[in-house]
Amino acid sequence: MRSLIAVCTGLIAASGASAALSEVQFDFQGLKVQAFDTMGLATAFGGTTHTGSLTVNGSGALISSLDITEDRSGLVSAELGAGQVGDFLFTMTLELSGGAITGGDLTISSGADTYAADIDNGVGQVRDSFGRGAPFMVEALSSGGVFNNATFSGIDISRFTAPGGIVGSIRLFEFRPNGSGFDGGTDAEVFAFVPTPGAMTIMAVGALAATRRRRA
Repeated sequence: MRSLIAVCTGLIAASGASAALSEVQFDFQGLKVQAFDTMGLATAFGGTTHTGSLTVNGSGALISSLDITEDRSGLVSAELGAGQVGDFLFTMTLELSGGAITGGDLTISSGADTYAADIDNGVGQVRDSFGRGAPFMVEALSSGGVFNNATFSGIDISRFTAPGGIVGSIRLFEFRPNGSGFDGGTDAEVFAFVPTPGAMTIMAVGALAATRRRRA
């Protein structure tokens, strides 16, 4: 299982306005995903109309790195720092209704360091591959994000705090469930960021667009 964490500062333009952006990025490969029905029973995945939930889990070595440049609307970010994460634990639940995100929660930890956030209701959905089924992609926004320490596995993340928690985005991709709704090789990108005051919603929407550009 391979993973990556990045900490960047950049600029992003949205709705004709620019806003400063400090960003933490986690990349994970080889996560385990299981589909559940509304009764909490494991079930076949219902694709773009699934109702129930997805649980996402992973653990192991996390190799951390840092993008030296990160394109955000043509403006390049600057490197701030990186660290080495020896172990991690990833747990996430995504609640779904008709393929649309209705809530959930996320926790990423390494040793005593933890990042936790809530999954927002009403933004994000399941997408398939051009109407042909798997691999599926699931996108969502997060809020109320909190790092419990000023560093995450030695990386300074003390700037990542805001009243009510910080916002972010999540993207699952390469989700190829079997007939029982399970896949042991799904990838994920998780972003947590602090924009300038008043730009929270704009930046959250922009982050979803940014994750698509990274894999385009």
